[in-house]
Amino acid sequence: MNNLKKITSLFLTVILAMAIFTACSKGGSEPFDADKAFDRILNEVKYAQPLSDISANAEYMFGDLPEGVAIKLFTAGDNCADCAMMFKAKDQADVAAIQTSVNEYIDSMIKECKFYNPDEVPKLEKAVVFVKDLAVIAVVTDDVDTVNNILK
Repeated sequence: MNNLKKITSLFLTVILAMAIFTACSKGGSEPFDADKAFDRILNEVKYAQPLSDISANAEYMFGDLPEGVAIKLFTAGDNCADCAMMFKAKDQADVAAIQTSVNEYIDSMIKECKFYNPDEVPKLEKAVVFVKDLAVIAVVTDDVDTVNNILK
């Protein structure tokens, strides 16, 4: 009889512990919302100059992207490398091509700035390129910590 009380007590303790851990857990993380994250990047990150929406001209800068990629592109004024970009692929097969295009763009900007605006090169070298699901987000700024906190 004494063993039965111990087993019942142990069983109830395990059930109670499971209930507490289940109640305290988040039940899984929220799905990534690229639009919400990008909006926060535009509004919470510090840039050297105000950014302007040049999304309508993005196809001239990124002509090698797969068909149907949605682009949001915001850049700072002349002589400033600060920018925020978001690309949304139609399907997972296009994500690698987008990431390659973004990395090539940043590399070309580094080469160009080395000759014309060397002070901007460190910013470009620490550019954040983030890939999640069908979204590729790239940000050039000195405020990399804020960008990384938003995207984590």
